[in-house]
Amino acid sequence: MKLKDYWSIVRKNIWMILVLVIVSGTTTGIYSYFFMDKMYEASTNLIVNQNMDAKNSRIDLGTINTNILLLRPTNKL
Repeated sequence: MKLKDYWSIVRKNIWMILVLVIVSGTTTGIYSYFFMDKMYEASTNLIVNQNMDAKNSRIDLGTINTNILLLRPTNKL
C-alpha cells in the first residue's frame, strides 16, 4: 500500500478516530477528577532580606536562621 491509500483510510474513518479520542479523554478526566486521591503536594517559602552594601556582602547565618524560624507555621491544619 502507498501512503495515499493509508491517508484515504484515515479520512474515511476520521469520525471514529475523533470519537474514540474524545470518549477516552473524557473518561480518563472524569476518573482522575472524581476517583483518584491527591498524591503530591508542594510548597515553598521565599525569604527576602534588605540589600547589603557591596563592601559588606557576607551572609549572616543568624539572620537566615531567624528568618527560617519566622516562616515556620505556628499551627498545622
